[in-house]
Amino acid sequence: PKLKEALDIANRATMTKEELELQDKQEEFISIYKSAIEKAKREGREEGIKEGREEVRKERIAKRREMEMLESEKKIRKEKIEIAINLKKAGVDDETIATVTGVVQ
Repeated sequence: PKLKEALDIANRATMTKEELELQDKQEEFISIYKSAIEKAKREGREEGIKEGREEVRKERIAKRREMEMLESEKKIRKEKIEIAINLKKAGVDDETIATVTGVVQ
């Protein structure tokens, strides 16, 4: 790096005013271009993180709903079995119990 700096200084010392201005404009352009690229990368990462978080949130909601549905189905099934047991105790035949509750022995 120090050698490059020394060579840049020596090179600039031989340039005309117009060449120096052009060199400065090129360096400024390159600096602005690099900054724009870095900004775009940073914004892209931020957007990706945001999208990732939203996707995780949606997946958690879907998983929670799925678990709630399974619990609800499990509760309904248990209630049907209890009804079937009570109908059986009351002397109702198996075919009628199966038709009424959907529970088959």
